[in-house]
Amino acid sequence: MTQIISIANPAGGTGKTTTARAIATSAVEYGQRTLLVDLDERATLTFLHGVENPRHTVVDVLNGRSGLGTAGLSTAERYMFLPATSRNSVLERNPEPESWQKNFRKAISEAEFPIDLVVLDLPSSISQATAWGLSVADSVVVPFLDSLSAIRGAIQVKNMHPEKNQALAIMQKDLASAFANELAHEMPLLDTAIPKAAQVGASELKKQSALSSAKEAPVSQAYREMTYFLLGL
Repeated sequence: MTQIISIANPAGGTGKTTTARAIATSAVEYGQRTLLVDLDERATLTFLHGVENPRHTVVDVLNGRSGLGTAGLSTAERYMFLPATSRNSVLERNPEPESWQKNFRKAISEAEFPIDLVVLDLPSSISQATAWGLSVADSVVVPFLDSLSAIRGAIQVKNMHPEKNQALAIMQKDLASAFANELAHEMPLLDTAIPKAAQVGASELKKQSALSSAKEAPVSQAYREMTYFLLGL
C-alpha cells in the first residue's frame, strides 16, 4: 500500500522544500520506491532539479490528462519526480479535489513500477491544493524555525485538518527552545532536530540534496533518522 507524506507550512523559509527532497532521497536509500511531487506554483523544487517549464506537470496528472509515464521524470537520486510550473495556479481556479484524488490514485496504480511512498511538497499558501495534499496524507511533516510566522503557519496547517496526526520536524538544534515548547502544545514534536547546515545551500547549487553531496554530514544523518521514523521501519 502506498504511503503519502505531505510537507506543509505556508510560512516561507522554513525548509519545507529541502525537507521534502531529503525525505524522498532518504526513503530511496531505505529501499522505498518513491515519487516526489511539487505542488507549489512557485515550482522551487522543480527548479532545484534543474527543470524549467516542463511540458507535463502535476496539474496534468491531477486533471487526468497525463500519467506518470508521461509527466514523471527520473532523477539521479533514483526517485521519480513530478514537476510543477506557475500553471499550478489553475488548480485554484478550477478546484476539483474529488477528481484530483481519483486521477492521482489512478496514475499511481498505473505506474511502471509499484510506488511505496509519495512525498508531496505542498504550496507555500493556504489553498485548495494545500487542503487536498493534507487530506490525502497519511502523515504530515511541518518544518519550522524559531519565528512567530513559522509557528502561525504550523497552526494553520493543524487547523485545516485537525484530525490528522501531525508530525513536526524542527529546523534547529535546540528541541527545548521557547518556540518549540510553545508549538508542542499544538502538535507532537519529532525527536529529531534538523541542524542548520551550509551543506544544504551548497548542495542546491549543484541541483542535489545534501544527502547526495554531503552523505555523512550531521544534517544528512538527521534527515535519515527522521525518515526512518516516518516510514515506520
